[in-house]
Amino acid sequence: MMPVKALTLWIGCVVLIFFLAACEEKKDPYSGFSNLVAERQELRKAISKEREQEKNTTPESEKPKSVKTDRSATVLYEKQIEITDSVSGKPLAKGIAYLTKEGNITRIKILKE
Repeated sequence: MMPVKALTLWIGCVVLIFFLAACEEKKDPYSGFSNLVAERQELRKAISKEREQEKNTTPESEKPKSVKTDRSATVLYEKQIEITDSVSGKPLAKGIAYLTKEGNITRIKILKE
């Protein structure tokens, strides 16, 4: 005859096999849910990157626009200028202003110092 311990283990294994055979394999009704969440997260990351790139680029209103100059307005005078801060009076930059006969500024060139 078998020892009690071995008999108990054998009976336990048989009972476990019956329980496993009796269990039905049920499909998880939410099996695709984790995939949907992952796809949504990827989409949110892509939208976030697009918004970040839009913030980094300058809007159309801030981009430098080409100014159409009148060909008849020729530059007659060059004048040395100094650009200063209106509040503190500190000099910010130096440059050359190109003036027409009427005294209109056609172009300002900032000099590197």
